[in-house]
Amino acid sequence: MFERYTEKARRVIFFARYEASSFGSPYIESEHMLLGLLREDKAIGRRFLRAEGAEESIRQQIAAHQETREKLATSVDLPMSNEVKRALAYAADEAERLGHPDLGTEHLLLGLLREEKCFAAEVLTVRGVRLEAVREELRRTVEEQARGAGLDAVRGPSFGGFVNEPALDFARPEVKQAMEAALAAVKAKLGREYEMVVGGQRLKTEGKIVSVNPARPGEVVGVHQAAGEQHVEGAIAAAHAAFAAWSRVAMEERAKLLFRVAGRVRERKFELCAWLTFEVGKNWAEADADVGETLDFLEFYARSAVKLAGAKTPIQLPGERDQLRYIPLGVGAVIPPWNFPLAIMAGMTAAAIVCGNTVVLKPSVDAPTIAAVFFGLIEEAGMPAGVVNFCPGAGPGFGSALVAHPLTRFVAFTGSKKVGLEIHESAAKTRPGQRFIKRTVLEMGGKDSILVEADCDLDAAVEGVVASAFGFNGQKCSACSRAIVNAAVYNDFCARLTAKVAAIGQGDPAENFYAGPVISQTAYERVLKYIEVGKGEGRVLAGGSAVETPDGGYYIAPTVIADVAPTARIALEEIFGPVLAVIRAEGFEQALAIANNTEYGLTGAIYSGSREKLDRAREEFNVGNLYLNRKCTGAMVGAHPFGGFNMSGTDSKAGGADYLLLFTQAKSIAEKV
Repeated sequence: MFERYTEKARRVIFFARYEASSFGSPYIESEHMLLGLLREDKAIGRRFLRAEGAEESIRQQIAAHQETREKLATSVDLPMSNEVKRALAYAADEAERLGHPDLGTEHLLLGLLREEKCFAAEVLTVRGVRLEAVREELRRTVEEQARGAGLDAVRGPSFGGFVNEPALDFARPEVKQAMEAALAAVKAKLGREYEMVVGGQRLKTEGKIVSVNPARPGEVVGVHQAAGEQHVEGAIAAAHAAFAAWSRVAMEERAKLLFRVAGRVRERKFELCAWLTFEVGKNWAEADADVGETLDFLEFYARSAVKLAGAKTPIQLPGERDQLRYIPLGVGAVIPPWNFPLAIMAGMTAAAIVCGNTVVLKPSVDAPTIAAVFFGLIEEAGMPAGVVNFCPGAGPGFGSALVAHPLTRFVAFTGSKKVGLEIHESAAKTRPGQRFIKRTVLEMGGKDSILVEADCDLDAAVEGVVASAFGFNGQKCSACSRAIVNAAVYNDFCARLTAKVAAIGQGDPAENFYAGPVISQTAYERVLKYIEVGKGEGRVLAGGSAVETPDGGYYIAPTVIADVAPTARIALEEIFGPVLAVIRAEGFEQALAIANNTEYGLTGAIYSGSREKLDRAREEFNVGNLYLNRKCTGAMVGAHPFGGFNMSGTDSKAGGADYLLLFTQAKSIAEKV
């Protein structure tokens, strides 16, 4: 495990074991790693803590904290806690980012800082040690060392060692304060006008798109240009012109752009969270998850692209040099949704451009400001003009014409089934001047079920259903909209579910309430109509109405409707709001049949203590993302490649190893030698 560690870094591990043993800890914890660092590398304290006696002060703080941990017999061969294991993985990732062949004490410090919830990170951050500041100082040090050695350049990232971005802990005072400060700073920027950007040129239109805060619709978040059909030709021409040069940039260089963008996103994480809160109504944790997934997409696709560039044929024929290259497609249309307006927008855009394509980005009319802020970050990171063209516009006009254009080579879309099928149909038609079959990458929603069996942990099932159904107010394509519950525990489940939902706090997302508004007036009216339908199809256990606020926000109470038939409208049609249908099943066979009775097939989950049932679900529960004994939302990049079956889309598997293949075409080259 420690082959790449420098001698000093190895001694840190030794000292950490000693410290854990002296405190009587059963594990090597993050605070012991920190003490090991300070013992081995005094310069760390001088450089980053900038205070004499820091080690002793920290030791006293750790001693006080350690009293809360159970003491066991001392040992010199203690195991590492999970947080330390994650910190070491982060340390390896930091070394690779900086292009360092060996892992040293500075990388261990970065690893501890990235494991944000650990006690060592808390000790460091309260003393003013910040992750990006340490990173920047290390970058400068590496550059100075390279210049001193007479090197022309410093080796770039090695592109390995992907690790998911850790979630922020808003229970920590300094994190909470940082979020509050970001909200105040972004609030001062609300209402600004943003330009359309085509080929690097800033443009304005007569018509405007006005984005508002769904918690208080009178508050304008941003004013944007309204691209129309007349703007499609210019946007496509700019992307087509940029493709000639961008497609020939080395894959490693294109990947470095994504890494630079990721660095800027990290530096402005709290600000981006605040934009998400104001523009689409995400609470702090949901906003952080959106930003975290954005970082994961950028990092994962950058590494995947470099790996793809090194692809080899399965065999080499004697007397030949056989090569397999994955080359870009051309100009693409990227059409993201409003519910993950940063992560999905950035993910589809990043996947396309890292493969050498150029794109016209048409963000949702409900969330163009977040896209504009992200576009500014990729420009800052050095993206050439025309590689991404920022064009807010309505779907029926600009969007339809963009999809139909004969130079649009592919369309990456996330949204409703209706619009996705319209895009697929339009893309299938060959227009004059078109020389290729258009490719569509479509994610079109779901009607997702969680099965609750009598042999499960019922409290865990209730918690998972509530989190899946009402996280971000049910406005996720992966959200649980159907709980299919075994008859033996049906009444007990409904009682516990009702109590859990009744305890959900609802209010302004800027104040970090769990439940907030739905996205728009259109969504508000649609969801309320479905609730009225549901009242005739079942029994309301919770919610069932709008929630009035002084600011006129689009609030709807988290709603549970029980005794719903498997073929009822609210059991089959996607509502995309805080509405859960509870369906009784007489046994596992019937529960599986109900789970598979919709036209969708995106996510699903089952809670059961039976290995036989779980194994049958693996084979027979027909969804693209299946979860066993956990909630059906919260797919993690790398671990849970995301995409569904049937009318849920083309099973594109975003965040997976083969996602980039959708944005490339394979070219086989054989040379006689």
